[in-house]
Amino acid sequence: MTIIEEGWVREVRHVSRERNRCADFLANLVNSNQLGTSVFWEPPAGLAWLVEQDIDGPPIVRS
Repeated sequence: MTIIEEGWVREVRHVSRERNRCADFLANLVNSNQLGTSVFWEPPAGLAWLVEQDIDGPPIVRS
């Protein structure tokens, strides 16, 4: 059975880079990595700080 047949509700929406800094960080990391597929057993350096800021920090307003 596919997702469509199961009646799942799906929503696609744009989220700016400023509002999703963790995804932006990972995208930039992948683009700079010439080794191919990467598996992380722990968050890459710099990502944990962004997650903490996302949880504890003030909301980010795009100007």
